[in-house]
Amino acid sequence: MNLSRVRANIGASIQRFIEERLASGEPRFHADDLRRAVAAVHPTAPASADRILRSLRQDGAIAYQVVDRQRSLYEALPTSRKVA
Repeated sequence: MNLSRVRANIGASIQRFIEERLASGEPRFHADDLRRAVAAVHPTAPASADRILRSLRQDGAIAYQVVDRQRSLYEALPTSRKVA
């Protein structure tokens, strides 16, 4: 499955996940948290969520920082731009 088709399928779910983390007041998450949330809605390859997460950040649709790369710990950051 190519990246643009996968992104069209799961990009909105990833954006919702990030928005929910911010709204909950608990912006930190592990990569596995994201993968489980996406897999609950879209059966995809495990690495797909990671690739789309990075792609959405590059496009400015979401913002996050890597808190601890070894533990795959991220922190969602607010952004005003939304891209589906």
